[in-house]
Amino acid sequence: MTEHLTEQMMENYRTRRMPVTELPAASDHLAGCAECRQRLGQSQAVDTLVNYFQTNFAVDAAEDVHLSYEQITDYLDGKLAVAERQAVDAHLQSCPQCLDEMQELRAFDTQMAAYPEKVYAPSAPAPLSQRVLAWAGFERFQNLTRAIAAIFSWRIVGALAVILLAVAVTLLWRAGREREESPNIAQGPNPTMPSPVVSPAPVTDTVPSPPIDQPAETSPLLAGVTSPPPAVEAALNSGRVRIPAAVKDLIGERGRLMGGSGGKETFKPLAPVGMVIRENQPTLSWMPLEGATGYRVYVFTPEYDEVDRSDLITDTKWTLGKSLDRGKTYIWQIKADKDGQVVTAPTRPDPEARFRVLEQTKLNELARAEKSYSGNHLALGVLYAEAGLLADAERELRALQAAHPNDATARKLVLSLQTQRNAKPSAK
Repeated sequence: MTEHLTEQMMENYRTRRMPVTELPAASDHLAGCAECRQRLGQSQAVDTLVNYFQTNFAVDAAEDVHLSYEQITDYLDGKLAVAERQAVDAHLQSCPQCLDEMQELRAFDTQMAAYPEKVYAPSAPAPLSQRVLAWAGFERFQNLTRAIAAIFSWRIVGALAVILLAVAVTLLWRAGREREESPNIAQGPNPTMPSPVVSPAPVTDTVPSPPIDQPAETSPLLAGVTSPPPAVEAALNSGRVRIPAAVKDLIGERGRLMGGSGGKETFKPLAPVGMVIRENQPTLSWMPLEGATGYRVYVFTPEYDEVDRSDLITDTKWTLGKSLDRGKTYIWQIKADKDGQVVTAPTRPDPEARFRVLEQTKLNELARAEKSYSGNHLALGVLYAEAGLLADAERELRALQAAHPNDATARKLVLSLQTQRNAKPSAK
């Protein structure tokens, strides 16, 4: 857009009635046109950009939705469009939590840039010259020169070393020539001789290579682990922990909630929410509602078939009275009695309180892994995250960071897990 905004466009922009398809171009124009900004007023432009951000990125302050991990990284990498970047700037001015997370990621990138990136790979084979000298027994020549050095000057020792090296190369060349000129020397005993002649071992031109199973450089974070699983190696090299998509659905799933909205005064479930658990008969806990006289807890299948319910209780935790099926997902709600009314948590637009019971096969695999990698916080933390046991994973990775406070990778793994655990749900 090269021409100035018309009065009608100014009015639509100021009253926030401009179509979404026209708003990015108008915002880009305002960013580069001082005259139009002066006509519109800087405060009006910022307010409209905030409205654009809320419309296109589903940011609603009433729902306490924050910038996603991808939006912050795109902001820091300069990948956002002009209007999107200005909208993020406006959000950061009013959201201390997102501002702190952005500053923490920026500081971490600065810190990581000061360190060379390590690549854990098998060490390279020795140079050809070193292998030739090793095959020719040059170490014995070195020991001889050290003994002579105690008597003669270094110049004599250097000259002697050159002579010995020349002798070694000459012997190699003559051995190869003799083998070529006498191809039948290793054919066995001569039938015309009264006694067998033992043939010397043939001399080959090929320099023996070092063994291929040389130990590779290992990270101190993998101390005691000789064969880490691929997921652990990937996390170590990338600095990120992978959470399965099914677990992310538990964190951010929005859906139909049972019961009423409960009004402005609400409370919320604490655990288990948005995670996989080991126990098939878990204990559920929640934040209390001030003034409530009792609570009832309900557990449903994803199809909202009731599985179990509690009696009217005054405590803020309750253990199911029956065992749940492993490998399945469940939803739970609390209904509080207060002043003759029923208050439900969670309620729209908050996400449902979901959890999944760990499969028996996965439980057995983790039991074996806990024995194999006992004491290694990196391996256990990554495997717990892969299984969806996010609380266990964060506990292990925090212990890893405490044991290696100056290791940038340990800190990056903790930040990666926390960011994914705290990811806000997107509107559907």
